Amino acid sequence: QIAERARQGRLRALFMKQIYLQEYRAKQSKTLGKKVTDSWAAALCIQKVWRRFHQCKKTEKLREEEMIFLGMNPPPLFNEVSATVIQAEKVDRLRNEVQMKHEEDYREALVTIKNDLKLIEGLDIKENLQDQIRHWFIECRNLTGTFPDYPDIEEGG
Repeated sequence: QIAERARQGRLRALFMKQIYLQEYRAKQSKTLGKKVTDSWAAALCIQKVWRRFHQCKKTEKLREEEMIFLGMNPPPLFNEVSATVIQAEKVDRLRNEVQMKHEEDYREALVTIKNDLKLIEGLDIKENLQDQIRHWFIECRNLTGTFPDYPDIEEGG
């Protein structure tokens, strides 16, 4: 029953559309068949066409705004990237480049400072450690009377 009603509805809609088109064609042929003789009638005809066109555009615009308001259509510039987002991405990219350059400079400076430290203070540090070890050996000899045994290589000697 439902399918039959749907079929009949479709047929009726098609029939009504044909009737509407016939009436529209008849109306058009009647208006075009008339000869516009005076300028007042011509101006009236132009005004009717213009007002209809203008109202159609206005209605279309209002319909689109309502669909956007209801959330059924996205806003007009929904998918476009704004200038502020582009600027933010540019700033972010520049910041990353500066960070990478500074990171590279930092790593180079670490190596350079380490090498400079070895060259400048390496000998002093080595000398201080040797003095501490000698001092420790001498203290052990003074306390026990003999030098302590050297530890094995496996124990760090």
